[in-house]
Amino acid sequence: MNSYTTDFKLKIVKMILEDHISKHEIERQYNLPRKTQRDWVRKYEQEGIPGLINLSLTVVSLKTR
Repeated sequence: MNSYTTDFKLKIVKMILEDHISKHEIERQYNLPRKTQRDWVRKYEQEGIPGLINLSLTVVSLKTR
């Protein structure tokens, strides 16, 4: 399973929503499945940036503190 940073997810979402770059083009450029892109856009539209944060990484980070 790939793990992507919140910044990368936000970059992709903004490319789709603001720059109107097609999911097909992003899939080709970044080898990122369109389903993943759709999920990120949906989460961003529902929850904003917090919806893009990888919770498993956050839990690991909190445990190591």
